[in-house]
Amino acid sequence: MQTAVGAKIRGDALYGWLHQQTHFGTHVRYVHDKFMLIDPLSNDPIVITGSANFSAASTKYNDENMLVIRGNTRVADIYLGEFMRLFSHHDFRDLIRKQQGGTVTTVKTQYLEPTDKWTRRYYKPYSVKSKERKLFSGASS
Repeated sequence: MQTAVGAKIRGDALYGWLHQQTHFGTHVRYVHDKFMLIDPLSNDPIVITGSANFSAASTKYNDENMLVIRGNTRVADIYLGEFMRLFSHHDFRDLIRKQQGGTVTTVKTQYLEPTDKWTRRYYKPYSVKSKERKLFSGASS
């Protein structure tokens, strides 16, 4: 499993402005999305989206709206694309935050590899990249 949290990149030209414009508290470092994907790459995906926060207040007491869209692979593909866009964005920022905090000391610069050596990490058993390859290819092993 891989997790990425929201983080600002300190030291860039926009940091001061973003710091004032972003209203995350010190304990809130997550993206406030309101959708859930269940088996998004299957033939029977489920997308749950709407105004509810998936909290007790929003599901019991507030006037919220939710859509459950089942079996629409096009809708699931669009939501999964948005999820991956957000995850990649925050995964990068989380890596920079860890590097700045000293928990990651080096970040390996990667260049285009003219051989097939770059594919090895996608076939290393149980690795995140191997799991991603299987997820997006529909492969079971």
